Amino acid sequence: MQYTSINWNEIKHLRFLSFLSNETLEILKDQVYRTFRDQEKDELFEQFMKWQKKENEIMLYSNNSLVSFDLPVSFDSILQTTLSSYKIDVKVVIPYSILNGWAAISKIEKGHRNVCLLQFADKVPDIIRDLPEVNSKKEGNGHEIILFNQTDVAPQNGG
Repeated sequence: MQYTSINWNEIKHLRFLSFLSNETLEILKDQVYRTFRDQEKDELFEQFMKWQKKENEIMLYSNNSLVSFDLPVSFDSILQTTLSSYKIDVKVVIPYSILNGWAAISKIEKGHRNVCLLQFADKVPDIIRDLPEVNSKKEGNGHEIILFNQTDVAPQNGG
């Protein structure tokens, strides 16, 4: 199936711009801790603060979401925007996100950017590792990663 002609504004999906290195994750954890130091902490706060990266997990920074998602949410397909005819079948879950560097939450709100924990059934796909690091001074290669569910995409003409 060709994905070049899909109107992504009509498909429930998430786009990711970059990944967070271990150093950036520590900065984010410190920021979230400072935000909540004098407030009551919830279970998601505790999960995020205790989280240690596993081989099948990665934290990615999302683009502005076009729709809202309640978390956890699952996806079965990944597409790289510069390789729009190349789709990878995956099983991935987003259990929670970090909204604007403030708090771990169980929702992705329309119009917001989030740091999301992606947990893959298998290893993290290589095309995700091609994303730039959030705080890198290096320019990215101009692509984003799109997560979606195949059932949300209608077959395109000729594909």
